[in-house]
Amino acid sequence: GIFYSVVKLWITKFYDVGHSSVSPWRRKLWGLVLVITLSMEHEELLRNSVASILSICLEVYKESGDDKGSTLAQERIDLAPESNSANYFARKRDLFLTDPVVTARIRYVLNESLYRCEQSIGAENFNALIVQDNAAYEEAVKKMSLPLRPSIPAQFK
Repeated sequence: GIFYSVVKLWITKFYDVGHSSVSPWRRKLWGLVLVITLSMEHEELLRNSVASILSICLEVYKESGDDKGSTLAQERIDLAPESNSANYFARKRDLFLTDPVVTARIRYVLNESLYRCEQSIGAENFNALIVQDNAAYEEAVKKMSLPLRPSIPAQFK
């Protein structure tokens, strides 16, 4: 359907995101959006795109680390000022440090999406999904220090 086509386009275009000072922020945003699609019960997406989404998620994790995005914020703070105000950079820094893309930890978003996926499609179907894309799944889980099985996110406890 249309949703699957749009997600495939996002996956394809992820690597074309520019190389400007806001590029890491955009790549993280795209990665977060793609990871969240894993929590949707879309059979075609889950059957055909999990490995690609996990690969993108791992790449974003490697770029931004798990530092709550402080390097992303720093890169965006270095943009040229548009004002002569003495407080301009302090306000800009505070704004970027509260940006949801900057503050989101992609490994927690991935864990939550995988948990929701497992809850929505059932453990047996989730196991089949993992077996299908086992190498990509195990690499993402290992390098991002996640449990082998998605754990209950803190907000659900």
